[in-house]
Amino acid sequence: FGNDMAGGGKKRSDWNMHLLEDVAAPAYGRLLEIVAQEIGPCDLYFSFWPTAVGVEPWGLLVRRLYDFISEFELRVLYTRARARGGQWITTKQAIFPDYSFEKASELVDVLSDAGLPVVMMPKVLVEKFMEISSSLHFLTPQLLRRLLIRRKREFRDRSAMTLALEYCLLDLKSPIQSDDFYGLPLIPLSDGSFTKLEKRGLSERIFFAQGAGYDLLKDSVPHQLVDCNIPDFLHKKFCDIAESEDFNISFLTCPLLEKLFLRLLPADWQHARQVIWIPGSEGHPSLQWMGHLWNYLKSFCDDLSLFYKWPILPVENNHLLQLVKNSNVIKDGGWSENMCTLLLRVGCLILRRD
Repeated sequence: FGNDMAGGGKKRSDWNMHLLEDVAAPAYGRLLEIVAQEIGPCDLYFSFWPTAVGVEPWGLLVRRLYDFISEFELRVLYTRARARGGQWITTKQAIFPDYSFEKASELVDVLSDAGLPVVMMPKVLVEKFMEISSSLHFLTPQLLRRLLIRRKREFRDRSAMTLALEYCLLDLKSPIQSDDFYGLPLIPLSDGSFTKLEKRGLSERIFFAQGAGYDLLKDSVPHQLVDCNIPDFLHKKFCDIAESEDFNISFLTCPLLEKLFLRLLPADWQHARQVIWIPGSEGHPSLQWMGHLWNYLKSFCDDLSLFYKWPILPVENNHLLQLVKNSNVIKDGGWSENMCTLLLRVGCLILRRD
C-alpha cells in the first residue's frame, strides 16, 4: 500500500483499497445495522464502532465506514424521541448531541422527550462523525433556536424548558445578534407560563425585576413578569437582553411602574388628593405591597414627583395622600398622646409607623 508504488505492486495496492472501501466498509456497516437490532443501544453495541484511525490503509476503512453509513442511510443510531416512540434512525435524520455543554446528557433526555431526534451515543463517535461527515446535523444553540422557533414543542416540565433555554442562550453575547433570538418561546413567566422573546414594540412588554420590584408586580401582572426563580446564568443573560433594548423584555423602572399604577391600584385613585385605604380589601393594595412600593422607591427612585398623580403616602386613620412638596405630613416621633392631639389640631398628619 502507498502512493509511491508502480506496476504490479500498485495494482495490488489499488485492489486492496477497493476491497476495503467497496467491500469491507459496506459489509461492516450492514453488520452494525444488524447488531443494533439484536442488542440495542448499549455500551456493548457502541464498542463495535471503530474510532481509532491508526495507520493506513486502516484509516481509509474507518473513514469509508462512516461515509457509507451516512450515504446509504443505515439505521444505526438510536433516539428516544417521544414523537418517534424510540427507534433506530439514519444519520441524516439524527441530531448529534453537543458534548461541549456541561449538561449534555440531561439536554439529550429533555429534547428527546420533546420529540426532537437527538441520538444517544458516546462523545468519541460524535467527534468522529463531525470529523468525517461535517454536513450532518450537530446540535448547537443556534440550531436548537431555529427548531423551537419553527415549531412549538411540548416539554415535560418547567425545569426541562429552563434547561433548553439555558442552552439556547449559551452563545448570547453583547452586542446581541437580535434576529437570531426573535421568536424563541422559552421565556419563563411568574404565572407559570412561557412566552416568546420578540422585537420591542411588537408585543406586550415583559418586565424583568428582582426584590421589591418583583413583589410589586407578581400578583397583578404575573403574565408580564419574568420568573425570579431562574438560575444565575439565565439571570445574567436576561440582564444582557434587557440592556440591549432590542427585545420585549425591559427592566422595571420608575416611569414604567407609574404607568402600571392603572393596573396595580384602583383607577379612581388617579388624581385623588386623598383616599380611604382598606389594606387588602376592595381592590386596595395590601400593607405588605405598600411596604414593597416604598422599599422600591427608596432604592431606585430619585424623583418622587413622577408619582404625583397618585395617593401613595400612608398616614394614620387609614388614609393615603398625594405626594406634594411642603406637605403637612410628619413622621411619628414617639410623642405623647397630648402632643399628637395638638399636632392633629393644627392640621398635621402623621405617617403610619408600619
